[in-house]
Amino acid sequence: MKRARKFYETILQTQLKEGHAGPVLPASFPYDPAKGVGGSPAKMDGPSPGGGGTTVYPNVQGDLDGVINRSPLAKN
Repeated sequence: MKRARKFYETILQTQLKEGHAGPVLPASFPYDPAKGVGGSPAKMDGPSPGGGGTTVYPNVQGDLDGVINRSPLAKN
C-alpha cells in the first residue's frame, strides 16, 4: 500500500487521505462529491492484482503529459 500511495501521490501531485474501513486500509483520492465520485487504492486480504481486475481511470486534470513524465519518478 505504501508503494501504491507514493506512486499516485507522485504522478498526480496530490496527497491521498488515509482511512480505515474494517480490515481494509484505503487511501482516498481527493474529490468534490458535488462534481463526481472519488476512489481509493486499498489493501485487503483476498484480491490479487492482475488481469480481470478493476480498471482505474484517474482524473489527470488536463495534465496527461505531466503525469506520464512523472511516472518513472514514482518507481523509486
